[in-house]
Amino acid sequence: MSQPRPLAGVRVIDYSHFLAGPFLARSLAALGAEVIKVERPPAGDAGRTHPFHVDGQSGYYLQQNMDKRGVCVDARDPRGLEFLYRLIDTADVFVESYRPGALDRLGLGYERLSERNNRLVYCSVSAYGHTGPDADQPGFGLIVEARSGAMAMLGTPGETPPLFGIAVADMYAGMHGVAAVCAALFGRATSGRGQHVDVALLDSMVSIHEYAIQSYMLSGGSEIPAQTGHDLRQSTLYGVFSGQDGHFVVAAQVDEVWKRLALVVGGQDLAEDTRYHTLVGRNAHHDAILAIVREWARAQPSVDVCIAALQAARVPCARVQRIDEVIADPQVIARGMLVQQEHPVLGRITMPNLPFRFSGCDTSPRSAAPLLGQHNRAVAEGLGYSSADIDAMLADGVLYAEDAVNGSRTSIGERHRDPRSSRGQSWHSRGLQLALPPGNGVPSSKTWRDPVKVLVLNGPNLNLLGMREPGIYGSGTLADLERELRDLAGSLGVEIDFFQSNHEGAIVDRIHQARADGVAFVIINPGAFTHTSVAIRDAFSGVSVPFVEVHISNVHKREAFRHHSYLSDIAEGVIVGLGMHGYGLALRYVHTRLSGAPTR
Repeated sequence: MSQPRPLAGVRVIDYSHFLAGPFLARSLAALGAEVIKVERPPAGDAGRTHPFHVDGQSGYYLQQNMDKRGVCVDARDPRGLEFLYRLIDTADVFVESYRPGALDRLGLGYERLSERNNRLVYCSVSAYGHTGPDADQPGFGLIVEARSGAMAMLGTPGETPPLFGIAVADMYAGMHGVAAVCAALFGRATSGRGQHVDVALLDSMVSIHEYAIQSYMLSGGSEIPAQTGHDLRQSTLYGVFSGQDGHFVVAAQVDEVWKRLALVVGGQDLAEDTRYHTLVGRNAHHDAILAIVREWARAQPSVDVCIAALQAARVPCARVQRIDEVIADPQVIARGMLVQQEHPVLGRITMPNLPFRFSGCDTSPRSAAPLLGQHNRAVAEGLGYSSADIDAMLADGVLYAEDAVNGSRTSIGERHRDPRSSRGQSWHSRGLQLALPPGNGVPSSKTWRDPVKVLVLNGPNLNLLGMREPGIYGSGTLADLERELRDLAGSLGVEIDFFQSNHEGAIVDRIHQARADGVAFVIINPGAFTHTSVAIRDAFSGVSVPFVEVHISNVHKREAFRHHSYLSDIAEGVIVGLGMHGYGLALRYVHTRLSGAPTR
């Protein structure tokens, strides 16, 4: 193979997370681009929290981020933002997957970056795109799969539609993103300028309808595709069938293939029955044909016997395989769809490959996904930073790396495990643990001439918890909690602004207003928003105010908070504590965190 990879010489900055964006950037890397994955401390891409985990390393993350170099940068620090600007100035492509407007507030939106680098192809992947009435709404693949009409066509008529089981919307949007980015790069060769590529998951799912939309429109609205169960009534015969030891599929919707299938399952009489020689005729007798094929399948001793008979007649068919069978499938192996890599923590691992093959170059993966911050120093040196500057940014947390980068096998997942304690509370982030003394007393080592302002945000159900579980807030009421918290804050020279709301928008507004209000730090108990609020996450992403997340509960609920919330990867840490202890730990951390700042 004598040719370079098609995108050799192209530099891509991957500032995306979860799935669609990372898959897009991973594909560009396979095509030869140099991809630099940019993550935020302390937890990095939220995909790192998704299973399957081994030694704290996420297979979900490993699959979508191979062939990339990795840096971890705190863009809320001016030095971190400048680092990113210098990096993006050298780039050809920038990939992001945040809600529209989130990166504008951070100084990383298209307008700002294109002013610095007018050749930049800036690709945004979001649920609904950057235009339209729902552009600012949160969404995941599941949401748009339902909204697109595709889910309404799944499952057995009359039953609740099932999940797809694989991330169709994310992967399909990612594939479209790859094509669009390559087209934008090709167009730049003549125009000399980059442009903004806007890819929406919903658009991708709407575009995937090869039948439903055109049939509805051309029928004047009378044809509405619905659940069909295990076959397609409009494409007889095309469906799933059960044998003695499993299931298999048959695609005999083409006239000549049907005749070959008919000969196998019903003999010469069925093959010569002219009622079934056209698709229209077969659809008209759909139920009768299904009954014939099902009876034949049940009469065979095994699915393998069914498959052998159908393949001998050149009827397209396949066993419905489990993943363990897929891994052992000779065709999958022959096509190189499983690749082995050496990982610095896990050793040799096996991951699925991408599906394209080139005659002139090898697009096989070259390296495993990076550890968090694995290439901080190398990338910084490439941008002209001195060793002293790099050391300072590492020491200050502007550049951050997980322990394994420095030779320890302790990994992100391990660092965020909540160590058990007799009191049922702990601070866990980057290995730090703080124990609160009995009585909620927090000794003060430093005070400020003017109080430091801390915003304490509380999401829905906080007041209900207080009524339902007396004593969880010390004296048992929300008012008592607020009073005790203010007393504790006063002893530390900290001024708190206590705010509770059941409305996501109100909490988002307070986050956006925090900097203007002179807030130095935010403590948030997201409540019911713990696992759902993209809006709160985006708000914190767009402001330069640090925050910690706190959960308060009786000790028997402690295990529920061991798992990461939707904010945990961008928070400075997650605090789990019993009643006032949780808030006490949070305030102590804030006090410790800010005590090294200049006297106010």
